Amino acid sequence: MELSVISPAEIASAEIAPVEIAPAGLAIIEEYEGCHLTAYLCPAGIPTIGYGHTGPDVTMQDVGRRSITKVAAEALLESDLRRVSDQVAGACRVSANANQHAAMVSLAFNIGIGNFRKSTVLNAHNRGDTQAAGRAFNLWTKATVRGRKGERARKVELPGLVSRRAREAALYLSAVRPEDRTAMPQGFIEEPPMRASPGVAGGGIAAGAGSLAATAEIARQVGDIGYAASPLVDLALRVGPVVLALAAVAAIGWVVYRQMRLRRDGWL
Repeated sequence: MELSVISPAEIASAEIAPVEIAPAGLAIIEEYEGCHLTAYLCPAGIPTIGYGHTGPDVTMQDVGRRSITKVAAEALLESDLRRVSDQVAGACRVSANANQHAAMVSLAFNIGIGNFRKSTVLNAHNRGDTQAAGRAFNLWTKATVRGRKGERARKVELPGLVSRRAREAALYLSAVRPEDRTAMPQGFIEEPPMRASPGVAGGGIAAGAGSLAATAEIARQVGDIGYAASPLVDLALRVGPVVLALAAVAAIGWVVYRQMRLRRDGWL
């Protein structure tokens, strides 16, 4: 995450009050960022130091050469967390409880406040759809990873990101107050069949569109064969493929709309 430059003197003399963030959120950040006292390149090729600290004060020339103390690393983390915590709070139009706030701070700390502000997590949270927001954490599991020298960078799903997003989502959806907790039932309704799955429904529509297109092609070929049968049959065979083609376009449009809704709700 990008921050303004903090000089070594400021770090050494820093007396930063602890940031008010749920302990579980702080634990996620500290565990997954790790504390690196010597500057290094993260998997995305960005110079980093301390607890995931990046910015103009950490350069490529620092990698493997510059080191800081544990106290300095913790001071940087406090400063970073304070900034991100304030930015997340400012982006939320719907109030967040302690766990929701901590989970979103961990996410924004990792992906950057710019990405967070345009994320499905924030959009869903701001419209009050906490379930969609919880699912949407899983949309941020890929990073652009630099290959070996001469190789192109690749977008890769990283196991660490998958694990971290799951922890953040669980924290976001965790109840804070005892009255928010629901008694756990011991009897359950069976999970819905595959045909009821939104993804399967979308695939069925796409398959239907393909079938319509294939039917249109068959009708065209039949039309060529029966061209001289009669004027009425000829008209039907020629208009039919057009109608089928329009139906196929409509079906494809529905699939695109459905996929957009699924993405909006954090399913994709």
